[in-house]
Amino acid sequence: MYRVDFISSSTYQTLHSLRFVDGLDNIKLNAEKIAGSSYFAKEPRRVEFECLNDSWIDNNILSGTFEFEKYISMYFIKLFENDTCIFTGIIDCSFVNHDSKTDIVRFTCYDFIRLLSKFSELKTIYSMVQGYHPGYIFGIYMQSIENRLGISISHTWSHGWTPSNILKENLVLIQIPWRKILRTFRNWNGDLIVKSGFSMHSGYIPEFKLLIYKEHVDNGDTQFKVYGRTYRFYNNICIMRISDADVDEKSGRIPTSNTEELETRRNEIMTDYLDAETWENLGILYQNGNTYTFNIPDSDIVNGYESWQSVSEHLDVTFTGNVIAYNIHPKGFYNAKGESSEQLKVLKAILMLHNLTIISQSNGNISLINKNEANNNLIVVEKADVIEFKRKRLNRTVPDTSTLDCLIGDLKILKDILSESYIGLLSQIWELTSTIDNLQKYNISLFDRIQIEDKQYKVTELQRDSKENEYKLKAWELSNV
Repeated sequence: MYRVDFISSSTYQTLHSLRFVDGLDNIKLNAEKIAGSSYFAKEPRRVEFECLNDSWIDNNILSGTFEFEKYISMYFIKLFENDTCIFTGIIDCSFVNHDSKTDIVRFTCYDFIRLLSKFSELKTIYSMVQGYHPGYIFGIYMQSIENRLGISISHTWSHGWTPSNILKENLVLIQIPWRKILRTFRNWNGDLIVKSGFSMHSGYIPEFKLLIYKEHVDNGDTQFKVYGRTYRFYNNICIMRISDADVDEKSGRIPTSNTEELETRRNEIMTDYLDAETWENLGILYQNGNTYTFNIPDSDIVNGYESWQSVSEHLDVTFTGNVIAYNIHPKGFYNAKGESSEQLKVLKAILMLHNLTIISQSNGNISLINKNEANNNLIVVEKADVIEFKRKRLNRTVPDTSTLDCLIGDLKILKDILSESYIGLLSQIWELTSTIDNLQKYNISLFDRIQIEDKQYKVTELQRDSKENEYKLKAWELSNV
């Protein structure tokens, strides 16, 4: 019934095979799962088996000669059931055990997802100003692993997943302490000049600038005071204050008649804001279907000594649109002056953001897929074939949003929204635990929809039991069908 093929990692040609006559026994293949115990952690699938030692295994496995780093064998395995491939993966030689008395060799193998954690130290520089979408992040990580091992691993990164969409309206990103700022100008007798607006930094990053300027003329001399702030919005709503562009400065006393010196000094202080023609008075920015807004009421532009007390305490920069960015920006390059970032951390962040997981198919191909999507394939299960049927509320922990810490900008707003979204999603889910008889009658796969009586469910965990001729599965009840 079962067969194990050892294949070349470079040519994928079969080099050796094992069957029951070769002592192949105690085959254990754990369940397919969308996610692990914490919902957000994807665990690789594992197969264990044992066999009698032979010359090929002795020379190519037990010798330790044909291994990549980290105890990864240069040979992959394929597990067949009735000539159908049901698993492809790597041999972890650190778990290979040889009993010299019985000459039995025990193997532990994992699907290719195992390689992601095996090479968690791999880093790269994420420097593209337009950012990186989930498929790109997954794809370049797989390429890094392939380059490290010098092999080719089948993976799909360009399709099969869709981005998340969490819409918010008039979400406050920045509260400008307006009254507090104007109080610092209260003793200055000139007109209050305020410039504010949005632009696109480097063509891709929304940017907001605020500049407040006021002069004071006394006994033939002029002084001026400047307040300036620049903020960029990475990952749609992650605020980054550009501290190098902060201005909290006043000039010395300059003769009012010396207009050239006044102009030179103003330009020195306001050097980061001299491009005002590109952003001044642009109180609304439309970008990729999202809207950033900032408005100063006329009543909040005041000049009098006491009138600052009547202005708004805060003025808000707001956001309307999808808070989940399609392209993300890790912090290494931008915050740390070109430092590289750990690719696995960035991959985990993008998986959490877009509610994605990585699956390994029976042929070894690994790909991104949405956890909350189901196949169009609907399998109607007869009630007589349902051996076990238990329903309960899905009990999952609050997500650990520290996974997002590798991203640039202030993450508090994003973390709060994402936690609320996941908690809301999971609290509404009923989980089915079931045993279904007859493997030949039903061809059930992960992500399939099954119908039992009048309810439909999406399969999230699946275990085939050939000895008992049954499926053991977990599934989420679909409420919108």
